[in-house]
Amino acid sequence: MSKDSLFNLADVYYGKSPNGFRSESETEYKMYGTGGVVGFATKGLFASNGVVIPRKGSLNNPSYATGEYWVIDTAYAAIPREGIDSKWLYYQLVNFDLSSLNEATGVPSISRDWLYKAEFFKTSYEEQQRIVEILSLMDNHIEGVNKLIEKKKNVKKGIILDLISSKNHDTFIGDIADILDNLRIPINDEERQKRGGDVPYYGANGLQGFIDKPLFNEPLILIAEDGGNFEQFAERPIAYRISGPSWVNNHAHILRARDYNQDYLFYALEHMNILNLISGGTRAKLNQGELKKIKVPSTNIKEQKRVSDLINLVVDELSSLLMLKEKLITQKQGLMQDLLTGQVKVS
Repeated sequence: MSKDSLFNLADVYYGKSPNGFRSESETEYKMYGTGGVVGFATKGLFASNGVVIPRKGSLNNPSYATGEYWVIDTAYAAIPREGIDSKWLYYQLVNFDLSSLNEATGVPSISRDWLYKAEFFKTSYEEQQRIVEILSLMDNHIEGVNKLIEKKKNVKKGIILDLISSKNHDTFIGDIADILDNLRIPINDEERQKRGGDVPYYGANGLQGFIDKPLFNEPLILIAEDGGNFEQFAERPIAYRISGPSWVNNHAHILRARDYNQDYLFYALEHMNILNLISGGTRAKLNQGELKKIKVPSTNIKEQKRVSDLINLVVDELSSLLMLKEKLITQKQGLMQDLLTGQVKVS
């Protein structure tokens, strides 16, 4: 196996502006840009399987394109020469650090001349096809796990939607939870940097870093006081759970359930629409008075535990699938490196 430049492996073409060719509805002609499919076109610009390579922006994100398709002017289309398998070329470019070809000081970009100089380990067409077969099997496995992940996410969403929509919401958070905001201690970034440690430091929407000592050491629910995902509540959580030693800054309210199931309270809040309680301004804010007015489902503690246990089971299964996906991706990356550089031969 010897190295060869992209110049000898493929013809690289500039994409073209989508103006006048963008379709408002889905067509057979996918339109590709730096980040992959960005829409649909009224006609194709290329009619051979190839690799869409970012020209500007996020460079390490090539896409594999088949059939007829359009490539916009922020990307290149690499069409393989005779004796080069298009999917093998795609895997080679995925395995290559395209950002190393960046020659801009502002927005990352790659010139076609530099791209042509990139070198790859070349092997016979037959071996290229065997490599593609192996890596495609890995891709199929990962895609199968992705489908299971989406299925579990939909199951969880369905249970929570039922929880939120089918119960009477006449219990105020102020009546069933302790609000521990008074235990927060303000600390600025400069001081926190001097207090390095391994205690998680949380803010409005999650982990912000680490600190030397905890303020809390118990399971808690955090919901943003300001800067939260309030308008994106359907896709992004407005509340999250923490446990163990922790420090919480002044941008998150701290809740501990009282005579109410903690997990049930969390799931009721996680994607709740509370926009009517949010005050305006440059940074959306949920003050403590409005927090206490949030209404959650009224049901007995036994039912709360049953529902939260069911959701926790789905969340655990989802977590296992996400771990499996990461493991498969790592295995695939190792395989690509071995197969595409000739360290492992296929027979």
